[in-house]
Amino acid sequence: MASFYAEVNVNTAEYRAKLLKQQEKAQKDQIRTKDKQVKKIQRIAGKSLGIALTTANYVNAKVGQYTGNKMRQSNVSTLLTISGLVAGAFIDPFGAAIAASALAIKSTVDYSIRIKNAQQESNFKMSYRGNMTTSGSRWKGIR
Repeated sequence: MASFYAEVNVNTAEYRAKLLKQQEKAQKDQIRTKDKQVKKIQRIAGKSLGIALTTANYVNAKVGQYTGNKMRQSNVSTLLTISGLVAGAFIDPFGAAIAASALAIKSTVDYSIRIKNAQQESNFKMSYRGNMTTSGSRWKGIR
């Protein structure tokens, strides 16, 4: 009889170890499943946000084209961009940070191009108008 009880105790310890391994595996599988579900939801939310923002920008462009109010169209477009970045930060913070930095770089480049174009236009208008005291005057005044 003693051998039976000893065998049961050994089997019970092995069984407990096996059961713990199965429980750990089940927990890991459950975590993987949840991660997959979260990623799937984030992907769907990101796509729907992109579709919504694209549609809103399209409607804004057409309304601005119809009304001719470029200032309001620009303001609404800026508001849509900022709200898209904020909403995107909740879905994917890293992606929103990349998008915000790209937007900042684009805005800086656009601003410098606008400044350069304004300077060229101003120089052209000044030379066309002419000034008798400058060497670049229209009628070649005093040099």
